[in-house]
Amino acid sequence: MSATLQPLLLEDVVEQKGVHSKHKRKIKTVVDGVEQKRNHPDSLDRKIETVVEFILYAVCLHWFDWLFHNPFCGWMFQCGCTWNWAGSWGDGGWTNCNVHNRHGPQCPWCSVPWKWPQLSLFVNVKFVVLLSLLGWMASKLAGGRLGSRVLVGPFVWITYNTICGAVFFCFIATDYPYFFGIIDLSDSSRPIDWTTNNTIPEDL
Repeated sequence: MSATLQPLLLEDVVEQKGVHSKHKRKIKTVVDGVEQKRNHPDSLDRKIETVVEFILYAVCLHWFDWLFHNPFCGWMFQCGCTWNWAGSWGDGGWTNCNVHNRHGPQCPWCSVPWKWPQLSLFVNVKFVVLLSLLGWMASKLAGGRLGSRVLVGPFVWITYNTICGAVFFCFIATDYPYFFGIIDLSDSSRPIDWTTNNTIPEDL
């Protein structure tokens, strides 16, 4: 017998038995409650699912940043940063970044701790991951499907880092000549000063 017909059949039985209207309302309330419970997952289960998804997504975003931050930095600023895991077979991460060069241009992002420590928050891993998680939360609250919730984090990550890199290139590291491999101002408005001493604390 179809589950959707049960409330109607129950009401018919109530009518036939001549049950008092007060009891009829109670029975109808119980029936409606059963139907709502059948049609909607338990709220506690949904909360648990949301918490578990949040934790798993946060962990995945952390490793996403660990995997792609340095190669993205190297691609954007042409500085020499590469995959962290490349260190298992040779020089990886920021080992060959031009931030270590004694003379010449230094990567805007990698030199933040020494040149612009007040801006460290904007290149901080936790901050960037938090922004990506906020994108996931917005998608979750908007009722986005699992696929869109999975993709929104990397989208926010790429968008933020691109904008952040552009701000550094245009307004902060105004002597740095390279951006995304398509801009090279070393022979025009941003000539390289090879006499500047770039020694950083890590290289002393």
